[in-house]
Amino acid sequence: MFRQYYCSRRWALPAYGLGGLIVSLWLIKAWADLRVNDWTGRFYNELQGAFAEHNSTDVTLDEDDSLDEGWRSLIVEWLFLSIPAVTIMPVVNWLTRIWAFQWRQAITADYIYRWRLLAKGAVELEGISQRVQDDAYQLAKGVDSFGQGVFNALLSLGTFVPLLWRLTSGMDTWPDGAIVGVNVGSNILGIGISSLVGRYLITLEYNNQAVEAAFRKELVYAEDGAAGYGTIEACRKLFSELRGNYYTLFLHLIYFELWSQTFDRATTLVPMLMLGHAVYEGELTLGSYMQIIGAYTTVQGGLSMLIHRWVEVNELLSVVRRLSELDTRLPPSDNDESDVLDQPAAQILVKETTPLVDDGTQRRRRLLFT
Repeated sequence: MFRQYYCSRRWALPAYGLGGLIVSLWLIKAWADLRVNDWTGRFYNELQGAFAEHNSTDVTLDEDDSLDEGWRSLIVEWLFLSIPAVTIMPVVNWLTRIWAFQWRQAITADYIYRWRLLAKGAVELEGISQRVQDDAYQLAKGVDSFGQGVFNALLSLGTFVPLLWRLTSGMDTWPDGAIVGVNVGSNILGIGISSLVGRYLITLEYNNQAVEAAFRKELVYAEDGAAGYGTIEACRKLFSELRGNYYTLFLHLIYFELWSQTFDRATTLVPMLMLGHAVYEGELTLGSYMQIIGAYTTVQGGLSMLIHRWVEVNELLSVVRRLSELDTRLPPSDNDESDVLDQPAAQILVKETTPLVDDGTQRRRRLLFT
């Protein structure tokens, strides 16, 4: 499912060119996030200075004093930094959706070509139609959502871990980078526990997709009028199996989500416990404290991304498993010859007639191919 997109001359430009553009925009966003963190520190330091001046003189600041040059500069800078913060992500999401959909087209066309033309439809595997259509769609959807999450997490760690280390160094309370070590160590431990707590979720999701495919197939054949399909007893049996699988999955999700919520609640205490003494001792200004909290939250979000999206990870891994099974059962082909979904209409000829469903009515569907 990867070679069809990344090893094909046909898809080289969107796979690597469009992908490179998306990465470049993410780097610009990372630069903007660092600037916003720096702005946050200076803003809260200005605010702390204003409070201190007001309390020491016991004089209400007039409008001119409160909007001095430094304050105006901060506001203008915030407006400047808001431009990439507002505009970049919608563009990145739009480009990523196109990139992921073209990946879906590449693998869908390849599977149709190998299944219907090379193998002549003679492949014994459960739910081939679902794997070609729905699983390919779920892969593109997962790459769009989870892929962006992974890249954002890695980019956040690469930019904010050094910043967090620098901001928390030089304090008498803790050794340099101690909060970074605690953050990274606790999240590695959390991911390890999550893998144990949720170890059955991939198999359960895979089984659910299998019973969903069987139920859908029964209904599709019934809609086409195939004899013996769509009876109440058959539907009741299939749906009962589907319900049992889902209830088992829901039960496993209860204790996984309980663990996830407990982990999130515990990690929010870490910066407060570690930095509280430094604030009371005057080692940190309000601006520095807010900068550290912002950097810590960003790093925490990147490190705990897998824990927060564990269900999505399992769904994506289940889809990859199903598509990998299909890929190994189909005969090999040349990637650059299998794109049957973009053939010019003038070149499309009737290649062969293949019976898809023999339901006694002699229905036949024609497969068009150059």
